[in-house]
Amino acid sequence: MKILLELIRKEYIHFLRDLVLVVVVLYLFTIDIYTAGTGFNMDVKNVKVAVLDYDKSVVSRDYIAHLRRPYFSVIYVKNLNEGKKYITNGKATLFLVIPDKFGDIKSGKSVKLQLIADGTNSSYSTVAISYIETITYNYNLHLAFDIKPRSKKLKYVALISRTFYNENHSSPWFMGITELLSVITLVSVLLPSTALVREKERGTIEQLMVAPVSPIYIVAAKIISMVSISLLFSFVSIYIILIPMLQIPFRGSLLLFMLATAVYTIATTGIALFLSTLAKNVSQLVLMVIIVVVPLLFLSGSWADPIAMPPIMEKLTYLSPLRYYLDLSYGIILKGFGIRELIPQFVGLFAIALSLFVAGVSIFRKNFG
Repeated sequence: MKILLELIRKEYIHFLRDLVLVVVVLYLFTIDIYTAGTGFNMDVKNVKVAVLDYDKSVVSRDYIAHLRRPYFSVIYVKNLNEGKKYITNGKATLFLVIPDKFGDIKSGKSVKLQLIADGTNSSYSTVAISYIETITYNYNLHLAFDIKPRSKKLKYVALISRTFYNENHSSPWFMGITELLSVITLVSVLLPSTALVREKERGTIEQLMVAPVSPIYIVAAKIISMVSISLLFSFVSIYIILIPMLQIPFRGSLLLFMLATAVYTIATTGIALFLSTLAKNVSQLVLMVIIVVVPLLFLSGSWADPIAMPPIMEKLTYLSPLRYYLDLSYGIILKGFGIRELIPQFVGLFAIALSLFVAGVSIFRKNFG
């Protein structure tokens, strides 16, 4: 045990002496997560809407008034060409055309509106269009009751929606947590594999293998030290970035989240051991890490819902440890779930983690043992 502790201490010293690596890890767990949470926002906010009002009546002005801030910013245009220029030049995301005699809707007549969207940013424009459609639907209900408030023949379906866990549909909550898990994935693969590859570059890996120390101790020291660093920075990120800056509520148990993170890092360590046997230098290792980590992120469900994937790809997501870790993290942080609700995810994550770790250790011992 004393030998293991000394080897772990050696790994901590090597990590702290590598100033560039320390700065990179610190940046990833702080500035990168904050930037992802605040910079990438799919919420409709201050969307530029060019409006051409041919009617210019009280009714049309009343409808336009519903396109209020902070969701929309209305720009009045004089003709179709001017509205087209706003869309073409990217000065407006939507172009709304209100026809003449729009006020006839007060007498029960139907009127068609034209909405033109800039499709270059398809996701954002689609969300903005859905907002306009919802506003128009609610305006129609308002007009219907205003025209025939006491009519018994007027029937409608009232959809009352309630959102749990993220009541305001805040993108920073989703993006902040997702980026934290992505950073943990990257760092927990990169740190152990980097430590081993640098031993190969310096020519000290052979000295360690012929030393009167079990290879298991050497691997364990590197894994324990690097995993503990990932856990420490995760803790720092939660209480410096996620909770105070991104205002993400941590509803579950921090200890349970750290347990899930520890199990997940066992899986990523197995991947790190495998990559360290293939890479001859750090440059090769970085390329290999990118090749491995990107499919892990794609198959996790963090970038695209597995339900929306082709059937084959959806089945492959069950081979990604990040999918289980993602479900565990959202369940603990946002939903406040305990161990009982998360048993299936823990079992799946532990099975994959154990398989990857055993395979990684076996490959490493075969090459260096």
